[in-house]
Amino acid sequence: MNIEKFPEEANEFLSKIFGQLAGKTGDILSDLLDGSLGVKVKLWRYKRIVDTILKTRQYLHDKGVDPRIVPLKILHPLLESASLEDDGNMQEKWAALLANAADPKKSDDIHSSYIEILKQLTPIEAKILDDYYSLYQEIEEKIRWERTGKVDGFVKT
Repeated sequence: MNIEKFPEEANEFLSKIFGQLAGKTGDILSDLLDGSLGVKVKLWRYKRIVDTILKTRQYLHDKGVDPRIVPLKILHPLLESASLEDDGNMQEKWAALLANAADPKKSDDIHSSYIEILKQLTPIEAKILDDYYSLYQEIEEKIRWERTGKVDGFVKT
């Protein structure tokens, strides 16, 4: 498998997050795919990796973030796991996790255990966690409003 077959924007983004390993990127991605059950599975996983990379690139572009190099101990298992995901919402989560790992402001907060946790979640469990987090944010905002009279730039009158 050759990295030159990647879409140009994916190839450019990979060179940023792989750093010195950029010349070996094709070999690394090929290694990710070698354990599969055949050409169709390899192609399916390859497409998932490309989709994850492009979604990650878009997330960071939308936030105006120039990605940093992601350590291989994070990057490899993350892309390997993302390549096995067939649920669209979960694929978004893998791309978001990679975006956080490539974001210089958040990258110190990314642990390899997050990959293992995400691998174990079903789409329904991930949705439940998202709903709980949204509810938590709403409650926190109401409490902050009641205590301080301020929330995200708004002031009680």
